[in-house]
Amino acid sequence: MHHPAPADPVAAWLETRYDLAVAYQRRRTRLDRALQRTTAWPERVRITRAVDATQRRLTDLGALS
Repeated sequence: MHHPAPADPVAAWLETRYDLAVAYQRRRTRLDRALQRTTAWPERVRITRAVDATQRRLTDLGALS
């Protein structure tokens, strides 16, 4: 939720710092959750290889057309 900028420059500076802190905390939370989900490395490797293989096939098809 974005608020209109306060007329006081100090208040505006504090609000900007608060917004940045909230954004960084949300990012940190997302990264922590992602890290918790990455415990199954064999599955991640399998999915990554499948994506790479699919992309190679799409690239090859693009080169042939």
